[in-house]
Amino acid sequence: KVEPTCEAIVDIVFLLDSSGSLRKYYQNEKDFLKSVISAFGVSFNGTRAAVITFSYHAQLSIKLNKYSNLNSFKEAVDNIVLMGSTTRIDKALRLAQKEVFELENGARPGVAKILFLLTDGSQTQERGSENPVAIANELRSAGVTIIVIGITNAVNVSE
Repeated sequence: KVEPTCEAIVDIVFLLDSSGSLRKYYQNEKDFLKSVISAFGVSFNGTRAAVITFSYHAQLSIKLNKYSNLNSFKEAVDNIVLMGSTTRIDKALRLAQKEVFELENGARPGVAKILFLLTDGSQTQERGSENPVAIANELRSAGVTIIVIGITNAVNVSE
């Protein structure tokens, strides 16, 4: 049994790129997510974790208050299926901002907020798409720390 190495109490949200271009690497991406959360652990009074899965749409796959132990959280991550369409980072960021960091979805006042964005590429430019940088800046202004993890070498560093 691996014990968590970080004892901080935080609310962590993972934005999991589920676009078609990640088909070959999707399990690797989920394994990386699980290794990151293993360093923190998951518990009701300690670190809580959520997952937003995104492609053309974004969906809240795991709420912050859904799991209170690491193994059940990791099992739920393994069960998230690939969406397989375009890459709409803006929709994932907006969903995190509007829903995940809300009290009714398990967020806690006074607890540090960290958002991990796991993606392999650039935002797909489509009608109605927003600039993901602008949304990220809004989240930062609200006190959310954002960490971007590039999956493969196709990442757009400027975003």
